[in-house]
Amino acid sequence: MTSNDSKGAGRHDRRVNFLTVKDVADWLRCSVRTVHRLRRIGLPDVKVGTLVRFSEQDVLAWLEYERRGRRLFQISDEEMEACRQRSAEIEKVR
Repeated sequence: MTSNDSKGAGRHDRRVNFLTVKDVADWLRCSVRTVHRLRRIGLPDVKVGTLVRFSEQDVLAWLEYERRGRRLFQISDEEMEACRQRSAEIEKVR
């Protein structure tokens, strides 16, 4: 392995996995229309020009808070970061 290979591997580990609306619908086993409804009530998304994308970690974090009956806009930055870390740990187990 060359030094360039090891640098590339480190960058890959830090990349965020972005999903399309259809990807999220397939993942959650719901309709695209439901994903748009979830966006309106707080599912965090990222706009890339006119495209809508979702961070996999943010979706997991949002679902966890919704499961607990807490909305993301009612939590502190520290709580959100803790939830993202838990989501990352869950992803490592998969």
